[in-house]
Amino acid sequence: QTAAQSLARQIESLLNISANDLLSLASRDEIRSTAVAVQPTALVLFNNTGTRRGAQIKSIVRLGADGSPLYGWPDALEARIQNGQALDWRVNAGIMASVNTGGGVQLVRPNNTTQPVYLLIAPVQTAASSNEAIVVELDLNIFFKQGFDALNLPNSAQLWAFDPASKNALIYQQQPDIAWPGRSYDFMNSSTVQVFSDFPAPGRDSVAVPVYTAFNTDRTSTPSLLLLLSRPTNEGRDTVYGTLSRLFLGGVGFVIVVALMAAGIGRFLFIEENRRQQDRQRRSTVRGLLEMSRTLNSSLDLPVVLSKILDELAQLVSYDSASVMLLDKEADVPTLQTAAWRGGDLEKDMDSFPLSGLRGAREVLRSGKPVVINDTNHDPRWSIQMADSQIAAWMGVPLQMRDVSLGVLNINSHHAGTFDADAAELARAFADQACVAIENASAHEYQIQQYESELETAHAIQTSLLPRDVPPLPQIDLKAQSFPARHVSGDYYQYLMLPDGRLGIAIGDVSGKGIPAALLMAVINTALREEILRHESPAALLNSLNASLIDRMRETNMNSALMLAIFDPRTRRVEVANGGMVQPYVRGPGGWEFVSVGGYPLGLSERSNYIAKTVTLAPGSALVCISDGVIEAQNRSGEMFGFDRFEALLGGLPDSLSSEALINHILEAVRAHLNGLEAQDDITVLVIRSIDL
Repeated sequence: QTAAQSLARQIESLLNISANDLLSLASRDEIRSTAVAVQPTALVLFNNTGTRRGAQIKSIVRLGADGSPLYGWPDALEARIQNGQALDWRVNAGIMASVNTGGGVQLVRPNNTTQPVYLLIAPVQTAASSNEAIVVELDLNIFFKQGFDALNLPNSAQLWAFDPASKNALIYQQQPDIAWPGRSYDFMNSSTVQVFSDFPAPGRDSVAVPVYTAFNTDRTSTPSLLLLLSRPTNEGRDTVYGTLSRLFLGGVGFVIVVALMAAGIGRFLFIEENRRQQDRQRRSTVRGLLEMSRTLNSSLDLPVVLSKILDELAQLVSYDSASVMLLDKEADVPTLQTAAWRGGDLEKDMDSFPLSGLRGAREVLRSGKPVVINDTNHDPRWSIQMADSQIAAWMGVPLQMRDVSLGVLNINSHHAGTFDADAAELARAFADQACVAIENASAHEYQIQQYESELETAHAIQTSLLPRDVPPLPQIDLKAQSFPARHVSGDYYQYLMLPDGRLGIAIGDVSGKGIPAALLMAVINTALREEILRHESPAALLNSLNASLIDRMRETNMNSALMLAIFDPRTRRVEVANGGMVQPYVRGPGGWEFVSVGGYPLGLSERSNYIAKTVTLAPGSALVCISDGVIEAQNRSGEMFGFDRFEALLGGLPDSLSSEALINHILEAVRAHLNGLEAQDDITVLVIRSIDL
């Protein structure tokens, strides 16, 4: 079992390293760019990655949104792509949708190839936020060979690798002279280690071990691959019995020799029992490391991962305090920064340590191996002395990923002589698993930072599009306020003065967030300023906007609700046309009532035919326009603010309120309903109040 589990962990580690390489490539600006001029630089990056990994990687290809290849490595494959020749495999729309919906890196086997092909695919977010991808084609035969050769399996051993998701499940076998018998594949239905007697043939024992790819975003219990290791049942027992027989035959007639042989046999059995006990311990350790690896990779939140590392470490190595110290790459001098800690001692008083004062840590980083100081009072390598520190023994374990130092895992004890070679070996194996989790979480944190940077850019674009000043019309008191739900609002509004003295007022809501929504908002604003000069009626204006923008919106799978009102200060009439926004409310002599005017949002249907309604704003009356974020605001019980509550609020407000005061009352009521929760959608309120001159 130990050999089979070691093989599985080796394959998992190799696949995780490839996944992290792919994530690093996908986040590079040269890969994210769609400009043709950047492709030579991107191909250099592909060549560096492929050359570094040797024969494990067969090809690296950049895919477009429809799964078609844009360029790739090596040179022969790049030539085929540029000549329009089909590749040996194809990523269809279903795979592209799964990759861009799930995020992260996925291990995929396309079903459109004659030979098994295994691909690692990561999504690529371009400047236009297109759903594109980057693909690494793996040579699993090389993966398996490099992993399996290290165990030096005897010729009597048989080893097979299976793909549980494939119809032709067998994808690799060691010892090609011994063919797979083709018996039942029922053992592939389990996600745990299984032991079989007399399988796949009488007189042989087998161990089935699942291989998990820790970077899978769904993190289900289904393994990606499965290994089956088989050896003869009597291989070890026959060796022992043969030795005993020869000893007894050679000692017949000689009592002294018999006595010596008996003593030798006893010692042999004692050693054999110790070996078996060590095997049991190793199997238990491997199982423990496997479970810990899964636990560490169950989260992509870096602080949570670091906390789990210290929690899981305590199950392997007994300590009084411990910490994860990461290299601070932005510090002026080489420095270790405390990222997480348990217990106390040095970390409770200091959060950063210059490497110049840490001789033991420097030795760990330089050698790449664990360093043990079992007596801090007399070992010259222990250079930190604090009055209240109880550290008597220290072990430093390197945190490395692909020969790149991430930091040091500090393990402290209050008792001298605590750590031995076995503890150092366990801690080193654990640290390797911890580094994979740290690298995955760091890559995820980088993606979050990139997304937040995009939100800041989009917010700047959208803020610049909103009007800064209210048109100076003495007949009306006009105010508007808009608040984003998550940093960037999809809502917008605009004021447009017409040459004949009329005022155009627009309020809209773009589907989606981020830079795509901001760019669509800019396009709508530009088109609105041009089209409003060509159309007298807001209904005709909406029809024209829908016809001119529908193709662009369908390409980006976006749409926009938009309501247009044109106010004539001479007659105090407002003509309103609505494409998907909440119907506006008007206050007249009889109280508040909604203006029954509606229609589809822009971009949903090319056959939309918008109509307009006209209302007169006599002095003292008002028109209130809101986005759906007001009505759909949900409290902690999941109850929406709703139309009934909104209409009751309007009915209870004094007619003398200014537009700004009316907006404030509406927003305060929504905040009270949310009771401290963040709004689920963007909130925009616009009020036109008619003033008696």
